[in-house]
Amino acid sequence: MLPRPEMPGRVLVSETTPGTVTARLSGAFDLANADRLDDTLRAALHDQRPAVLALDMTAVEFCDCAVVRILLRVRADGALIGCRVVVAAASPMVAWLLRLLDVEGPFDYPPTGSSRIPRAGSAGWPSG
Repeated sequence: MLPRPEMPGRVLVSETTPGTVTARLSGAFDLANADRLDDTLRAALHDQRPAVLALDMTAVEFCDCAVVRILLRVRADGALIGCRVVVAAASPMVAWLLRLLDVEGPFDYPPTGSSRIPRAGSAGWPSG
């Protein structure tokens, strides 16, 4: 079993541009705090109803398959309300896990061009 970092997962949600909400994740996420992550991301979807929910996961030190399952469910919920859920940036650990599980495509990861946070209405992104 891999050692788990002591820093619990944190999520900061903010509207970065009109129509785009960014969730910045940091620390460690696993089965123990996956439900809290799920609640936070779903609240961002349903309260703010953005065109794009961009996940910035550059500061995530650890995550497991339970977290990927949550992200896939949030992505499906987003599609139902017209919101595209993307991984805009990822730590090496997250990038490795997305690649290992072959779920890079559904999250448009890695982003084409650069790792910048996408804006609603920019090339390849829906307008809000």
